[in-house]
Amino acid sequence: MRISREMWRLLPVVLPVVLAGAAVAGFAGLTFARSDPSLSTVWSLVALAAATTIVEAFPVPIEGVPVGGTSLATVFVAGTAVIYGWAEATLVAALAQVFVEAARRRAPLRVGYNAGVYALGAAAAGAAASLASSELPAALAAATAFYLVDLPLVALVISRWAREPFGSLLRRAFASTLTAFAIMASLSLMLVVLWERSWLLSAALLGPLVAVALYQRSAYRELEAMRLALTDPLTGLGNHGHFHERLERGLEEAKSSGFPLSVCLLDVDGF
Repeated sequence: MRISREMWRLLPVVLPVVLAGAAVAGFAGLTFARSDPSLSTVWSLVALAAATTIVEAFPVPIEGVPVGGTSLATVFVAGTAVIYGWAEATLVAALAQVFVEAARRRAPLRVGYNAGVYALGAAAAGAAASLASSELPAALAAATAFYLVDLPLVALVISRWAREPFGSLLRRAFASTLTAFAIMASLSLMLVVLWERSWLLSAALLGPLVAVALYQRSAYRELEAMRLALTDPLTGLGNHGHFHERLERGLEEAKSSGFPLSVCLLDVDGF
């Protein structure tokens, strides 16, 4: 495998996460195998891994996030950590990430890094959930732990790749995803509660999540298309169409309010 110069620059960040994630995932697999799981447990984990893979394949676009969107996989990873434990959550998270990234034909190091991030986040979620005494704090702790591992590691590699300060990038990412995280944490608790009653009820949670993700993606594309239609691609300023739209709106407001409307023309030299 040929490694580009850019990838060599990312190796100090990527390689430790890949190795740590592989070690955690390997230990999780060994722990799970030694637990002598029942067939129903295996099939339940397959279902959770499938659900995690599906929502991971359809991230929700959010402005200000380094990768352009956030995944709803937190719901199922944190839920698995509460229901089964850290080892099962680690396997579900890592396998889902590998399946999605491999299907997208990502570079092997990128697949390894993203899977490593999810493995470490899921292990942290399981450890946090094990310290809680009931479902509510366990679900919140698991979701929080996964979030606090996943987002900084993603921001770290992007900051190095984009040559942006890690601190400012991470602050923007946290500010943009806090609302989404709060929703996912509550959905993780809902998954745990529904799972205790019937896994079929939990499966019903997947449909609305995918529907929300698809709707958000569609709405985001429409807003992006509207923004591109009204801005100049070189400068990011409003274009001719945007000018006339704002002018018509200004004329209507001036007419209804009785205040005058002024239009200024600026000639920028040396642009």
